[in-house]
Amino acid sequence: MSIRTKYKKITSYLKKNQKSIKYVVTGIVSWINDTTVLLILTTLISDRYVQLQPLFFPIFLPNAISTLVGSVTSFVLNKYFVFGNKGEIMNQSYRYVTILVFNYFLHNLIFNLIYASIQLSEILIKMIVTILQATWTFYFFKHFVFISRSNKHKF
Repeated sequence: MSIRTKYKKITSYLKKNQKSIKYVVTGIVSWINDTTVLLILTTLISDRYVQLQPLFFPIFLPNAISTLVGSVTSFVLNKYFVFGNKGEIMNQSYRYVTILVFNYFLHNLIFNLIYASIQLSEILIKMIVTILQATWTFYFFKHFVFISRSNKHKF
């Protein structure tokens, strides 16, 4: 196979999967933002306060805050970079928040269950849960949140 043929196949693949590739890049950027906040906050909250706080408090609060930061990053990047949808910000925000609330509780539930039962590192748990969440979220973003007026009835 010639270099030109390989190049054409690669460019064809990239064009065909452009939205998915951008979604993955956006997810990585959002995850880095989210995880950086998690690391900073878990460093600030010392483990010596565990006995004084409710169950999971030392990890729940930093994870909850970092998840919200990552979600805002995700919305902005998905809206403008992945789906290129410039309008309908209020409707999209409402639909996004619906998915966000669902993801927020499910993400924290799964994160804390893994953390309590297996005691993996926060980073590894965050990666596992985020990958799971990303798979179902792309579908909802594409077909429910960032849809154009002409594609509204295709869901």
